[in-house]
Amino acid sequence: MEIADQRAITKDNVKIKIDGILYYKFKDTKAACYNIKDPENAISFLAQTAMRSEIGLLDLDSMFKERESLNAKIRAHLDHTTEQWGIECMRYEIKDILPPKKIQQSMELQAEAERIKRSHILESEGRR
Repeated sequence: MEIADQRAITKDNVKIKIDGILYYKFKDTKAACYNIKDPENAISFLAQTAMRSEIGLLDLDSMFKERESLNAKIRAHLDHTTEQWGIECMRYEIKDILPPKKIQQSMELQAEAERIKRSHILESEGRR
């Protein structure tokens, strides 16, 4: 199931656009039919809420670095609730994390400056 893209705010107050994919299966169809009215819609909303709350705990840089642990935390949050519905969340993956254009540009400039710095260091060590 594709989790619709949404806006979220990181710990350092950066507004990002994020979406994901959730893989799940029905373990107990009776519970899925009688314990919740619309399980697919409920899972989608629950995944969006979990995604926003977990992102609010991280700053932008650590979110990119800790993507795997973020996926695991969101999945654990989903499992806790969907277990009562007879549904098992097998895997959750963040597809895209899109910061605002200005932040993307500054990240690109920072990465380019880091590459130039390493180039200068290697060049000076080579001359030495």
